Amino acid sequence: MKIGASYYPEFCPPEEWDADLARMRDAGIAAVRVLDFAWSVMEPREGEYDWGWLDRFVDLADRREMDLVFCTPTATPPAWLATQYPQIMIEMRRGDRRPFGARRDVDVCSPIYREYACEIADRMGERYGRHPRLVGWQIDNELCGSEHEFPESHTPETTWRFRRWLRDRYGTVDRVNDAWYLTFWNQRWSDWGEVTTPRPDRVTHGWAIDYARFFSDMQVEFARLQYDVLRPLIDGRQWITHNSTAMFDRGLDHADMARALDVAGWDAYYGAASAGHGYRGEFVALACDWLRTATRKPIKIMETSFEKFTPEGLDQYLGLLARHGADLVMLYHWRAKRGNVEQGGGVCGFDGRPRPERLARVHQAVATARETAPAEPTKRSCAFIFSVDNYRVNLHRPSWVHKPARPDYLDAMIPTYAAALEHLGPMDVVAPGEPLTDYRIVFAPALRLLDEEDAAVIRDYVAVGGVLVAAGQMAHQSTTGVFHRTLGQPLQPMLGVEVRFEPSEPDGVEIVWPGGDVHPAEGWFERWDACDGEVLASFQGGAHDGVPAMLHRRYGKGAVFFSAATGLDAVRRLLPIALEAAGLAEKVTPPANSTAR
Repeated sequence: MKIGASYYPEFCPPEEWDADLARMRDAGIAAVRVLDFAWSVMEPREGEYDWGWLDRFVDLADRREMDLVFCTPTATPPAWLATQYPQIMIEMRRGDRRPFGARRDVDVCSPIYREYACEIADRMGERYGRHPRLVGWQIDNELCGSEHEFPESHTPETTWRFRRWLRDRYGTVDRVNDAWYLTFWNQRWSDWGEVTTPRPDRVTHGWAIDYARFFSDMQVEFARLQYDVLRPLIDGRQWITHNSTAMFDRGLDHADMARALDVAGWDAYYGAASAGHGYRGEFVALACDWLRTATRKPIKIMETSFEKFTPEGLDQYLGLLARHGADLVMLYHWRAKRGNVEQGGGVCGFDGRPRPERLARVHQAVATARETAPAEPTKRSCAFIFSVDNYRVNLHRPSWVHKPARPDYLDAMIPTYAAALEHLGPMDVVAPGEPLTDYRIVFAPALRLLDEEDAAVIRDYVAVGGVLVAAGQMAHQSTTGVFHRTLGQPLQPMLGVEVRFEPSEPDGVEIVWPGGDVHPAEGWFERWDACDGEVLASFQGGAHDGVPAMLHRRYGKGAVFFSAATGLDAVRRLLPIALEAAGLAEKVTPPANSTAR
């Protein structure tokens, strides 16, 4: 594994560049990431380019034998572009346009902005794409919508592209009406020209889910446009990535982004992957597994910081990243910025001199990285089904409008992943409907939204001999939020349960196993009115007393292990039985440092 760092030559004194590069090299920094916000310096006025300063910096890096990663600077438009073309800015649902001056407030659907973004990428690739010191490129910066607003845009350009996206997906307006169940509230469309982006706070699930899919696709499409410009201009050994962020809280499909580029990358800050859950190593591991599976290549950590980790925790964190496929970790950032936003920070202070305690962390990270080999990105024997749609279902609605009467998808699915991680280590992360062939065991927790086609892939996997571990509310609704005629209908032939519609809460309810092992029923859980299978454990307490909580069922040549509850204790207790059925009982628990603290 290698350690790199971000650096901003455009605001550091040019006479100090060489000293900064020398300090980076002495500290063991292997690559320098630059230019993510340098558009207005490279192109200070439309069509007028100033490359002299950058040529000098690249020459200095070459003399110091420092590798470079260039970023395309399209996360923030220069003032001349935003002023001449204010229509490139995002329009929020309330009707106002985001003003110039922040980042990620540009409408990536804008044909004007797309043209200018591709032009600056073209000029950069043409001038520097064959330079021997360049090892890679980053497209844009953290594409996920406006930094401090909901992930959306409602400009005329976005609306038009949304209509085209729906037409490609559904073919006719009537199919959209049916998929979204639009007869209620007189919402049926009669013509494509009536279809709009979802502005109200409370809209049908299908509208919100499909818009979130579309929004994610547009971020990927925007990055791919720049990729297609760069790839023919640059050396074949150089990789192109993106620094994904908001891994689990904005409804973005980061696997799609990874597949659109050469390699996957993301910004693994302390707690950033946990979607408001604080720092949790299992979320970091899941993000890495998801991206590594998408490309079967080592992943790049394009930004992170070390300050919040203890010395022991930093070693554990780097080990976690390596075990799950990272071969490059880029520190943000080398030298503190004296003004503007994101002031301070940095390994070095405003004067360029290293801060001893932060430099010591860099030395520690470099030493640890040199002794840490990233895991091979090959296919694993175990798979975890992760569904972005199951998070998107409530993404559009403010909490004051709608409080879901069920667990958040992230809270419901992460205990199963965490329990599997303890036993099996890194695993493949796939989407519903992706092939499950050759996996010895598959985990599928809390897939509340599941269509018949995707359910058929799971059923077929088990029927030919696979082992499935399911948990929580399974296959209650379609992937456009319409309830199946009976809850669990697409999986009912395999799971063999009849599910009650009313949700269940865990207050005072426990799970009891034969022999007297008892633990709380954490989280919300399904209530089975009927169960056709071997009952492994039951609920006890109140109205749930004696109701099945865990089952084992044969299906074809395979086996299903199903927990009505999604809590960590429940899945931990079920997992050894399932691993034995999959022939994986010999697997040992990874060491205690599998997640960093």
